[in-house]
Amino acid sequence: YCGVTPSDNAMSGNAVITIDPLPTIDNLPADYSVCAGDATTLSVSGTASPPLGTYIWDQPGVTNGVAFTPGATALYTVTATITATGCQSNGSVTITVNTLPTTTNAVSTFAYCAGTGGGSLTIGNSENNVDYTLKIGGIAQTTASGNGGLLTITGLPAATYTITATNTVTTCTDDFPGNYVIEEKAIPQLAPFAYDPSLCAGESTDLHA
Repeated sequence: YCGVTPSDNAMSGNAVITIDPLPTIDNLPADYSVCAGDATTLSVSGTASPPLGTYIWDQPGVTNGVAFTPGATALYTVTATITATGCQSNGSVTITVNTLPTTTNAVSTFAYCAGTGGGSLTIGNSENNVDYTLKIGGIAQTTASGNGGLLTITGLPAATYTITATNTVTTCTDDFPGNYVIEEKAIPQLAPFAYDPSLCAGESTDLHA
């Protein structure tokens, strides 16, 4: 209970004691995670909902029922207060902020000659537990898993690619900046050439292509 309220007739006779209930905190989530830069909302309710009371979160910039973007992993504590009685109760939740996969890695592309099976793209310092998806026009084409070092993806047709990195543990994603172009090079063609087959032993001639 929150407290007791004795009657004014405490000197003699019977005393009436009122037990004021604590405010409830409904919809308090269990601890959870978000990706860096993502917004979330803490919204609880109960017997302290306005106009009967208030729910106040202790972290700066956090208002009950209003979206916000956590800057770092933190414990968020809400205090419920019933205005008429002053009774209070508390509840807490930890929000973990997961970092995004690195997307500043060096990327190299390699052209290919027509008919040789495609070009390649290399990502430096690829991360373990991160998948790298190559896209054309926003549509996924192929995915390769990071290996903690140099990652080479081969057999790529000529196109302009973008790269999305996805952490397979946290599911957080981020896009590499810019576009990456794979080119197909045409095979040089030799022009027909003519020669005079009627040569005597020891004579020389020129071949021109």
